Amino acid sequence: MAFNADPVTIFGPVAIDDDGDFVDGQVLPTFSVNNQSEGLADIFASVRWNIYKGPIIITPEIEVKIPGGYDVPDGTFIDDDPGLLARDDGTFEPQTLGKVPAADDVALGDGQVDITTSILFGTFIPPTRTFARAGAGFKARFGGPGQQFVGDFKLGYKIAVIPGDGIGNEVVP
Repeated sequence: MAFNADPVTIFGPVAIDDDGDFVDGQVLPTFSVNNQSEGLADIFASVRWNIYKGPIIITPEIEVKIPGGYDVPDGTFIDDDPGLLARDDGTFEPQTLGKVPAADDVALGDGQVDITTSILFGTFIPPTRTFARAGAGFKARFGGPGQQFVGDFKLGYKIAVIPGDGIGNEVVP
């Protein structure tokens, strides 16, 4: 995973001076948040079972996602502090006391376990060699943001026909 972006320039808050006029925020140091990470990303495992085969195929699915051992993302700014220290006169200065305020936040996943249950509906139309699949489900997300209802739709076209018996054995007439 690589994150490349333009440098980030932080602007201090807009203030009001003694005359009641707005004063533009102070321009603070520019940070580079570019970084990359290599390693094992999220691991997915799923189980499907066709419960009905006919003109419409119905298939329930259970999918589990677990982190692959990487550091959990922690945000762009360390401790949610953009690196500003307030001065007595109401202006701000960059924080320079031993830590860089901007972090990279490059991770190979979101660092949480998810379990998704779905029901898939699909069909194949032989004369047109097209297929369609629609799915709807619920994703339980542990240790992070709230739960989700999920859905998808796929449409495709079969472009090759390989002679065989469907399990990899070539059929010879």
